[in-house]
Amino acid sequence: MDFPGARVPFTNSLTFMGGQFSTAEPLACYRTLDSTGGVIEDAQVPYEIDQQLALKMYNTMVQLQAADTIFYEAQRQVGWITNHHV
Repeated sequence: MDFPGARVPFTNSLTFMGGQFSTAEPLACYRTLDSTGGVIEDAQVPYEIDQQLALKMYNTMVQLQAADTIFYEAQRQVGWITNHHV
């Protein structure tokens, strides 16, 4: 499966990474800003992010969040319809 910037392989085994069902540590979340929007000292940024790129990244994240909400609600409606009208 192709995602922007990466190719992700398929697998037929389910593995939990962290949480109550695993002894493995959860995957780390990369960030360069703290919860107040301040820059994290010594954060490693792989390349310069100018204002134009930052806005493009932000807009993409907002669009993905909106699409995720729409698809989640659609999935719930389809589930309700199939459970009550079939």
